[in-house]
Amino acid sequence: MTIIHLALLAIQLFYWHYFFKNLSLKTKLDLKSSERQAVSVSLIICVKNELENLKRHIKGYLAQNHSDYELVIADDFSSDNTSDFVKKIDNEKGILKYYKVKQNKGGKKQALTEALAFSEHNWVLLTDADCRPVSNSWMTSMSTSRFSDKIRIILGYSPTESGSSWLSKWAHFETWLTALQYLSFASRGLPYMGVGRNMMYDKSILTPTTLSRYSDLSSGDDDLTIMQIATKDNTTINLDPESYVYTAAPQSFSAYWKQKTRHYSTAISYKGMHIALLSGYSFSHVGFYVLLFYGLIKGHFLLSLGLYLLRLLAILPVVFRLKERLKASFLLVDFMIFDLLQVFYYMIFSFAVLFPQKNKW
Repeated sequence: MTIIHLALLAIQLFYWHYFFKNLSLKTKLDLKSSERQAVSVSLIICVKNELENLKRHIKGYLAQNHSDYELVIADDFSSDNTSDFVKKIDNEKGILKYYKVKQNKGGKKQALTEALAFSEHNWVLLTDADCRPVSNSWMTSMSTSRFSDKIRIILGYSPTESGSSWLSKWAHFETWLTALQYLSFASRGLPYMGVGRNMMYDKSILTPTTLSRYSDLSSGDDDLTIMQIATKDNTTINLDPESYVYTAAPQSFSAYWKQKTRHYSTAISYKGMHIALLSGYSFSHVGFYVLLFYGLIKGHFLLSLGLYLLRLLAILPVVFRLKERLKASFLLVDFMIFDLLQVFYYMIFSFAVLFPQKNKW
């Protein structure tokens, strides 16, 4: 049993020191900053009854200091007077464009497909109405983060705001850990997903079937799209704090459950290599703690405590650097608690993979 426990520990340390630690290291760009040119951008936001969120955040979208961009609001059959609100906004510069989705289908994919066709520029930046750019330089930061002309996809970071409630603190931590996975895998040449709250790509690399391939699933307009088109050569990440887009934490556990089950329901559609890598981390994490408690029950207190402290001492320096790099607000003592709770999180939400969510917003 000790050998298995040590093997699981070794797997955990491999993920933390080979994949995750890589994000804390500054990478050099192949092109000098002065040579990186900002591109024309279409900022697309698909909305369905998001009037209150639009009222809160649309000023931030229109205040971007980017030289050439348009804001496309794709209204997917909202019933909350979204169209009236958007049409009354001062649009003297002609940045804001309202688009009424033509086909009323479940999920966001139809709205996004039509908005992509409607948008003027090849480069599109995606976010959601409940998201808040941290600065007016968000768009410029994303569009100038390419380090070579081959780059066609930029994966950004969208942290969850941490409030006073336990749920918001947990959501903040869990979003941070998810970002560690998809951003670090991409930085190692293994991109497998992005988040539709903050990512940018050249729509010319999309095929006619990219969005429609998984049209029966309610989610996947972001992660499954990236899974199909991303390669180690055409994808990069952006960790510039000016490029962050914050999203509000779920207000209830039911809202959080809906959000997470939708995300995990698409995981079964990932490529085999990506499923293996993600499963390797979660299984080794759960297995390590299961054997830890088994050892305590059997009376192997010193051995169990020693393995726990060894793992903790090996990963806490990495956690601290990544916490600082991604501007996470949890404390290291919080990490120790959430790291344990992550075991139950994996055990509960892993079942969502077996029950794909059908199309609905």
